[in-house]
Amino acid sequence: TLQARTNHIRWYLSGKLLEPYSGYMVGVAEKFGLDYRLIPVISIMESGGGRQACGYNAWGYDSCKGDNFDSWEEGIVRVAETLASRTYAGRSTADMLCIWVSGQPCGSEGNSYSSVALSEIARIGDR
Repeated sequence: TLQARTNHIRWYLSGKLLEPYSGYMVGVAEKFGLDYRLIPVISIMESGGGRQACGYNAWGYDSCKGDNFDSWEEGIVRVAETLASRTYAGRSTADMLCIWVSGQPCGSEGNSYSSVALSEIARIGDR
């Protein structure tokens, strides 16, 4: 259920800046047909859940070059839109993560990043 997934993400982001946005991330992921764990995990990988964000960019979006967001909500939606775009469509979660970090399907840099991120996704599981 939506509430159970929100609880999983709230647990995962406990004590992080983005914890209050757990339900919003789950709802946006659902709207765009994404794994509900993807956006929170990328936020942990890129900024410790918002702690080292570039403004409201907790996801390393555009390598934090000039395109920062006006709110966490805007960032969550933009990241979801990007992950749902043609570049990522039909790809495995591992390849989506590789493209996110390196701009291309899995290679050496992407494999390391996606391996850690996939273990984080598994850690969230279905708590």
